[in-house]
Amino acid sequence: AHLDVAIYCTDRGGVKIVGETKRRLNLRLTDETYERVARERFSHTMRLPVTAKPRYVKVIVYDYDADRLGSVMRTMK
Repeated sequence: AHLDVAIYCTDRGGVKIVGETKRRLNLRLTDETYERVARERFSHTMRLPVTAKPRYVKVIVYDYDADRLGSVMRTMK
């Protein structure tokens, strides 16, 4: 599986980008591992530098094999 992951952090107003990263994850999964990940979930940690304290974080993931796109946005405290 190939996943493209993009993470954007914005400031308090949600306008200025204070951090961003884009990466391609190449996953080499056996059939057994793929079935387990499909049932449960896949977890991966990424760090990125920011220029100010982020208020909002948006993660976008594109799965090439399935041609599917997903995203989530969270507010930081």
